[in-house]
Order: sequence, then structure tokens, then C-alpha cells
Amino acid sequence: MFTDLVLQMFTVYKEGVQLGHVDTTDFSVHGEYENNSGDGCIKITKGHPKDKRWDLKRFVLSLVVNQHGIPIFARAHDGNESDKETLLATILSLKKAFTFDPGVIFMGDSALYTDKNINALGEQTK
Repeated sequence: MFTDLVLQMFTVYKEGVQLGHVDTTDFSVHGEYENNSGDGCIKITKGHPKDKRWDLKRFVLSLVVNQHGIPIFARAHDGNESDKETLLATILSLKKAFTFDPGVIFMGDSALYTDKNINALGEQTK
């Protein structure tokens, strides 16, 4: 449904996407969560808490917004995933879901700028 809404937004805002800003946040949750089924669902688990709540489990959400701050892509991740990996995975998933002009710039915080990520994103432009 979210993808359908984004596609509708692209029909209204004809200028498209010139900039994609990607970032993550984590959500602390209460309760018991088990997922050992291997069904591809995220794992709500202990991880590095941005809110300093080491006692709670969490999950991570990555979000990409366009140059106007309009969300164009969101993806949930395991609670213990690294920003260095989730930011790259988010951009690569977004590029699979939508076709962008080659001049679109994707930016993120310092976790995005690792040698591995820069090389992987550079391969996407060739």
C-alpha cells in the first residue's frame, strides 16, 4: 500500500526525486517476541539503544524522504542491525522498487560512508 501511495505522489509531483535522504531510528518495545521460524520476519531483539533503554528489546526502521521531506520508502530491520548495513540495504531496496534519474543523490549520516558502502553504491552507477 505504501508503494502505491508513493507512486501516486510521483504522478502529482512531476519533478520527481532529486535527493533522497536516508536515516534510521530504533523503537524500544515491551513484551516477549520470538521469531525463530525463518519466515523472513524481522527479529525484535536487544541491540544498541539510541534511547539508552538497555533493558528493552527493539527494532529498527529505515526511512527515505525526498527533497521536500516526503517519505518515499520505509523498511523495518532487526533490532540489532548496524546502521552501516541498514542504510546501504535501504538504498539498494529503494533502487530495486523504483526507477530514478541517474542524477539522484542519496545522502545519509556518517554510518553510510564506509568503504564497503561507497564501493557498493559506486557499482550501482556503472
